[in-house]
Amino acid sequence: MEDGEILHTSFKEWVLQDWEANTGRTDARFVVVAFRIAQFLCRRQPLLYDLYKVPYWLILSVILGIELPAQITIGKRLQIWHAHAIIINIHAVIGADCILRHGVTIGNQGRGDEDNPGVPRIGNGVNLGCGCAILGDIDIGDNVSVGALTVVTKSVPAGKSIVGSPARILN
Repeated sequence: MEDGEILHTSFKEWVLQDWEANTGRTDARFVVVAFRIAQFLCRRQPLLYDLYKVPYWLILSVILGIELPAQITIGKRLQIWHAHAIIINIHAVIGADCILRHGVTIGNQGRGDEDNPGVPRIGNGVNLGCGCAILGDIDIGDNVSVGALTVVTKSVPAGKSIVGSPARILN
């Protein structure tokens, strides 16, 4: 679901949009439901969000080591494999049907500002390997596979597989 759809979607539909994509992974289901609740409240019920955000932050950030701010734009059917040490910048945009693994970082390179936060825009169907870092004002095309421990600082066209540090295209 696009971010604007939150205004026209029921609470249950919004919160459970990633449920089936995370079948068999209780930890992932917990994280995506907690995130979607935070996202829903942040946009539709700011007063309730003020009550929710502290326990949300304590559980995800302090206990699980996950930074998943409610303000992020993430498409439906997000999959999380091994819900630990995932860091995503508040301004990041992630498409639908993406896979995040443990240790993924999506953020800026310390050069962003409010008008241009300098963070990645990630397409649909992107598969992010464990420990990879996607950094800077770049675009990752649809259906890209990013290998484990890959550091991506340049845009990647759709349908490519990338590995290494710095990243190089395999196909």
